[in-house]
Amino acid sequence: MRPDDEYMAILTRLELLRRRREEFLTQYTAGSSLVRGINDQIVEAEKLKKKLEEANPSLLTLSLAAQPTPAPTLAPDLASVMPAASASFDPVAEAARIIALQSRVKILNSQLDRIRAETSHFDEKGAVINELQRKKDVQEASYKFYANSLEQARVEEALGAGKVLNINKIQQPSPPYRDWLVFLRIVITIIIGGVVAGVAMAFLVDLYLDRSVRRPVDIERKLRLPLLLSIRDIGWFGRRRVAKAATKLMSGVDAEADGGSPAEGGGLVPKLLSDPLLPFYEALKDRLDQRLESKGVVRKPKFIGLTAVNDGAGVTTLTTGLAVSLSETEDRNVLLIDLDRELGSARQFYKGMITQHGLDEALDPKYKASVQNGNVTAHIFRSQCVNIMKVLKNSDYDYVIFDMPPVTPTSMTLRVAAFMDEMLLVIESEKTNQDVVKEAISLLEESKISLCAVLNKIRSYVPSTLHQEFWGAS
Repeated sequence: MRPDDEYMAILTRLELLRRRREEFLTQYTAGSSLVRGINDQIVEAEKLKKKLEEANPSLLTLSLAAQPTPAPTLAPDLASVMPAASASFDPVAEAARIIALQSRVKILNSQLDRIRAETSHFDEKGAVINELQRKKDVQEASYKFYANSLEQARVEEALGAGKVLNINKIQQPSPPYRDWLVFLRIVITIIIGGVVAGVAMAFLVDLYLDRSVRRPVDIERKLRLPLLLSIRDIGWFGRRRVAKAATKLMSGVDAEADGGSPAEGGGLVPKLLSDPLLPFYEALKDRLDQRLESKGVVRKPKFIGLTAVNDGAGVTTLTTGLAVSLSETEDRNVLLIDLDRELGSARQFYKGMITQHGLDEALDPKYKASVQNGNVTAHIFRSQCVNIMKVLKNSDYDYVIFDMPPVTPTSMTLRVAAFMDEMLLVIESEKTNQDVVKEAISLLEESKISLCAVLNKIRSYVPSTLHQEFWGAS
């Protein structure tokens, strides 16, 4: 560094130290350690300044130029004349000051460049240091891994097969076996899925797919028809007993054929006492009497018709049982006319027994020759329907019961139904379609007759302890 630059740096440093001392004196005492430290630095700077001045006397001009020039003192007489006059201007001093300031700027710029160079150098070295630190961490981790692996290998070599002293017997593998738990879960899932699907299918069929009449509530809600009686299904053995009793009764076999004597003083014949539907016959008779009395039908004879919409609904069985029950009560005289077959028949019941055939006296004489044992063809009855009904209205029968064919647009049921005091439509549960029943009801209502329903062969699919249903008789 040149002497003049070094000399200017010392002057600048002295100026800064003096100003800092003045600032400290405003806050601390002269004996403070901070103030004493500043004084020591000023003394050191003065020594360096004096040393440079002795070595280079020309530097004294820079010292004079760097010192501030005091303002000249005016005479008292001139002060009153020029109170606002400015101080005198010294060109040499100002030029020296400018040179000092330029030298100071150069020194500061050189220091700034040196600091920037060192900073860039430190940045480059910092990146190198970071890379070296990363490599160090990786190598240290690798070293620890290999050290652990080496130690483990030494332990395994020292404690190899046959060298372990704390194990007396090597454990034998267990025999293989099939895991039945997975198979059991699949089976349980299939069973539960099948049960849920079955229940869902049952509800779907019962509510949407099956259009048959199943329960007594369907008669009143869906068909809008009064229900007179509901009869449970008696099963295959029960139907055999009913058929056997009806066959013996209609064939005219009396009680003596069974080793007994005819019933006296009324009462059902012994052949019908074994009929499991006997309670339902009695209930049907009682409700029919109540319905006729509530309508004010007191004349004799009363005409009762039973029909269905399909074969096998149980119309013939119910008409026979109803005729026997009505004739047994109060010694009534009941005539049963069977028109359900091509070869019809007429039977008279009194005191629960068949007494005689009772239709031939109502026929035209030219047709009587064709009547044998009460059998009359449906063709003859259709041709003589009006005459027969007129004769029967004037007869001494209490009830005339008609077993009619299924309701169709071409059957004679629609013609005979117009003469009935009460018409019973027998509906077989789970087999009679609702739409077919509605069509039959519309056909019968054209005759403006009193119509009610009897639901037959109702089945229950739950235990009796969980299900209670009104059967009409018990």
